[in-house]
Amino acid sequence: MSEWVKRWGYLVAAKASRPGIYRLKSGGFLVRGRVKDPTTDTMRTVIKALPDSKLEEAQVTLDQLKSDARARVRGLAPTKQRFNDFAVSLFQAKVTASEIRSVKGVEKWKGVLESHLIPEFGELLCHEIVPWHLARWRNKLADRMTNGWTWRVRLRNKKTQERSGYLSPRTANSWLSIMRVITSAMTVQFSLPIDPCRGLHDFDTSQRPTYTDEKPNALTGEWAAKFLAEMRTRFPQHYAMTLLGFATGKRPSTLRPLRRTGDVADIDWAEGFVRFRRSHTRGDTTMVGTKTGTTERVHLPRVVMDELAAHVELLASPPLKPNGKPPLWWSQRMHESNLLFPSRRGRLRTSSALDRPFRMVAERVKLPYPLTPRAMRRTFNDLAREAQVHDVVTRSITGHKTEAMQGHYSTAAAGEQREAIAKVIDLVTVRAQRRAAN
Repeated sequence: MSEWVKRWGYLVAAKASRPGIYRLKSGGFLVRGRVKDPTTDTMRTVIKALPDSKLEEAQVTLDQLKSDARARVRGLAPTKQRFNDFAVSLFQAKVTASEIRSVKGVEKWKGVLESHLIPEFGELLCHEIVPWHLARWRNKLADRMTNGWTWRVRLRNKKTQERSGYLSPRTANSWLSIMRVITSAMTVQFSLPIDPCRGLHDFDTSQRPTYTDEKPNALTGEWAAKFLAEMRTRFPQHYAMTLLGFATGKRPSTLRPLRRTGDVADIDWAEGFVRFRRSHTRGDTTMVGTKTGTTERVHLPRVVMDELAAHVELLASPPLKPNGKPPLWWSQRMHESNLLFPSRRGRLRTSSALDRPFRMVAERVKLPYPLTPRAMRRTFNDLAREAQVHDVVTRSITGHKTEAMQGHYSTAAAGEQREAIAKVIDLVTVRAQRRAAN
């Protein structure tokens, strides 16, 4: 019977079964090896417990650990690494390097890794993953789009709930894009012959449009006037933010972190302009720059500046209720905050702060289709085009970098189409008359 001793935090046999391999009292083996680092002339130790391994498997693991350690001290990638280890380390490196900056982006990567990529590819070695594995996974996603699927979500009370539905092609494409980033880095790191995601195409989204004629998620000038009037009446605390969104086409994530006072105030009350230089997704963390990474300055007309000033006065002294108390939406912290649109706690509003007001106001004015806060950006583009504002000026206000993106947030109105066709018909008629006269 072996004599057991306490070494390296484990109860192991006093005598090694092989050099660097010791039997564990609880079963299996412990492997331990040492590698010399030529840069510091010191020894580095590798150690790993293998409770379910046999002797030959332990020998293979020890050899691999020592090989990887030698590669690391030479500045090379390990010869073998599992996908889950590589993906997690790449994710952490991107967060550290601020390549993934927003809280929402971090949560998205973490969720996709934990729920989809690691369960599918986690145990595979990086050099073993080939295009066939990706094609098989893509086929599974396609099946979820057609036949539906079931998943579990974690609730706030730390319980889990089972939900079912159909996978959206846009959601699936976002998973594919993260996988492409990982395999691209993996191909470079391990000098793979080809990128496993080579030839992996996105799913077609043309059959599932985000906006339709029946649900354009945008307002005409007449509907916008009704909507803003009702917003002022029912949700005065949200009116100024909604007005600024319709007036500039800015995203809610760019409006929420605006500061009205302080050393880094974004509003110049004397000159009448607003600096859009931060973006917010979740929590209390903001990012420098807008979603596109730029800083934008927009000069506002006096009517909008007056409404913003009135909003600041509203935060200082809201109208009292008949019982002499302030409205439920107000708190002293809102007045003390340097934010232009603070929450009741004086902090940044949540990303869903406007969802309920938009839904209720749309129902109140009897809008024939649902409306979300994204409508502010789409409506501004449509109204700016109707007002014949030059595209260059429109993009300087909204922050769109390309005409294609500006077009993505635009909807041609019926009147514009009729007018355009009428102009074409007029040209044809005039030319026909000229030919007849000659």
